[in-house]
Amino acid sequence: MMGDLRDEDIREIRSVAVRWTEAVEAGDIELLGSLMTDDVVVIHGDGRLICGREAVVNDFTRALRDFSVRQRVESEETIVAGEWAFDRANVHTTVSSRKTGDSKQFDSRSVTILRKESGVGWRVARVIGVVCSQPPHPHRR
Repeated sequence: MMGDLRDEDIREIRSVAVRWTEAVEAGDIELLGSLMTDDVVVIHGDGRLICGREAVVNDFTRALRDFSVRQRVESEETIVAGEWAFDRANVHTTVSSRKTGDSKQFDSRSVTILRKESGVGWRVARVIGVVCSQPPHPHRR
């Protein structure tokens, strides 16, 4: 029985990642906001720190105005500990300029900490991302 609950939590946690990437790709800021806790903290691969749902939503709004983003998340490990969960994943990202159409691809690793909220389910509470690779610029050799 205990394994069934944990398996259900893991399915729900991984569905948050799917909904998150779909929301980013669609530019659905409202859905993104609904997937975050009020006190969400995001640490980007460049060290930039954003705290709070409003600030993270505003950051996404600005970014998605200028760029389209496609991501594929491959979860490697999910640990559930009561109302908290930790998900470690590889993330493959393509960012394209809406103005020029130029694209960049990169791989990163992320640790996402989720919190289960009563009546709502799993939400993203913390995200730490580290860029692992970036292909060479197409005009440089």
